[in-house]
Formats: sequence, structure tokens, C-alpha cells
Amino acid sequence: MSGTLATCPGCGKQPKHVERFGYGGTHWLECPPCGTRTPRFPTLNEAVEAWEKQETKQHQVAA
Repeated sequence: MSGTLATCPGCGKQPKHVERFGYGGTHWLECPPCGTRTPRFPTLNEAVEAWEKQETKQHQVAA
């Protein structure tokens, strides 16, 4: 992931890339401090596009 992404709409921090292997692999962007993330996508580019369009959800961060 190169370049600068939009900051998190929930807290203003930078997201991180999460990738899971198995079932063809999935990618999403997630903000660790507040739990905001994109849906899962088959490619990183799709996850980045969703983040930039602020197609995100806030998720509870486990304490």
C-alpha cells in the first residue's frame, strides 16, 4: 500500500491493511484505535477505494 490514505472518519488516525488467507484471501482496511473498517474485499485496491469513499463501519474494539 503506497501513498497516503484518507484519515479515519471515526478518530482521524491512519488505517492499516489487514489480509487473511484462505477462501481466496480477503483484504480490508481497519483503524486499530477505534475499530472503523471497510467490508472485506478480494483485492486491496477495492478496500482502498471503499476507504477513500468512506464506505466504513464502526466496530467495537475488544478491551
